Amino acid sequence: MRRLTGALALALALTLSVPTVAAAEPLSEVALYHRCYVRMTGLFPDYQQDPGLNQVRQGQASGVEACLAVLDQAMLMAQGTVEQPAPEPLAEDVLSRFHRLHSSWFLNPRFQEFDDISLGTESLYDPTEPAAYITRALLNPTVPASSILTAQEHLRVLRMPSQGTLYELGSQDFAFDDPPLLRLGPMAGVEVAGPLARDYRLPDDEEIEEGGDDLPRRGTFEIGAHYGGGVLGSSSYLLLNVSEALDFSANGGRKMPRKWAKAILHDVLCRDLPAIRVEDAIPFVVADSAVPFRRQTNCTQCHASIDRIASTIRGFRYALLVGEGIANGGYFATFAAATRPQDSGWPAIEDPDYGLRPAHGTLYFRDHAGELVDLPLRDPADLGRQLAQLDGPYICLAQRYYRYFTGIEAYIGDPQNFPAAPDSPDARHRDKVIGLGQELRRSGDLRALIEAILRSPDYRESDFGASR
Repeated sequence: MRRLTGALALALALTLSVPTVAAAEPLSEVALYHRCYVRMTGLFPDYQQDPGLNQVRQGQASGVEACLAVLDQAMLMAQGTVEQPAPEPLAEDVLSRFHRLHSSWFLNPRFQEFDDISLGTESLYDPTEPAAYITRALLNPTVPASSILTAQEHLRVLRMPSQGTLYELGSQDFAFDDPPLLRLGPMAGVEVAGPLARDYRLPDDEEIEEGGDDLPRRGTFEIGAHYGGGVLGSSSYLLLNVSEALDFSANGGRKMPRKWAKAILHDVLCRDLPAIRVEDAIPFVVADSAVPFRRQTNCTQCHASIDRIASTIRGFRYALLVGEGIANGGYFATFAAATRPQDSGWPAIEDPDYGLRPAHGTLYFRDHAGELVDLPLRDPADLGRQLAQLDGPYICLAQRYYRYFTGIEAYIGDPQNFPAAPDSPDARHRDKVIGLGQELRRSGDLRALIEAILRSPDYRESDFGASR
């Protein structure tokens, strides 16, 4: 096998992945296998020794059948590890390829930097952990696609063999007993890591950093705390996306964890702002509001979606476990206890007690059919459950896999904003992706989604059916 690099990778991408204007023609079974194999592994198949290629040449398997067998080499067992103690090289390539793909779908791939405080956080949380929810659903046949939004556990990427730790920090650099430090090395699977509760102790003569909600000098903390909603309530996803000042506290107005909500629209629904129509925002405009964006329709058109999703994590706080001289712990996601009465709805004022009131909010957007989704929410777990019952997240997954395998970006947003004619190729690809997503919702099987894409007549065409 040869790994693709430099000009070679670019040339192959241009010939195998991007629709062209040349006359389309069906691919042979061997060419189909090459096209699919490269997407699965990032490699060229060995011309002489690749078993799948030889099976296709001899007529023992179709190009798609042989390629799906390559994918199946990376399937994970129920407990979250690969079938062998370490994956075979080809399985490792497939596993890593898809995990990198899934990671590329997330809006915010890096943790916020707070000087040395970040060293501890980045040593304990992998920024690709959110993608692990998708990778597990694809490669573990016992885990349905809905788990991406409904799982209740903290996931971690398994890497082996170990090649040290980030920043070369060791257990002695942390206040935690036996800190679960991330290891560097090739990906080997996904594990259900659980809460990762660890005792910690800060030296008595250490100064506590200011900002956030400082933890006591000694106690127990759940590094792998999970707040429901699959990827949405994982500690890593919260830390990647809230991205506020360390002393952040939501007030229902200008200070809200809306970056997290914006990321959910992008990461789960493939939607950019605004996600509603102008007329959907008008009921929420308050001309005399003290909150500037509530006075204007064009601002409220975005905030009516993201602020009310964000209100489900209104109690978010950064917890700090950092002293002088050692990394100690870092910053973590926690939530303030609700100690104030519940408010009645989306406030048009700034409320200093907003983050101390019981969480609730609204999922508010226009779906692929132009229907207004307007659902009350309680918390991230409820948000995940509600989303998992809609077509939108599954259509979003279908769109992304379709784009990866064909290079075609199908529009799946509000049809009011779709300019193409009903009989155009763009409309045909849109309808196809929507259908694939709806079938994924019914089956919960991501592998079957990929198989459906690979077996489609368009995939066999040299231009992926872009011209017809």
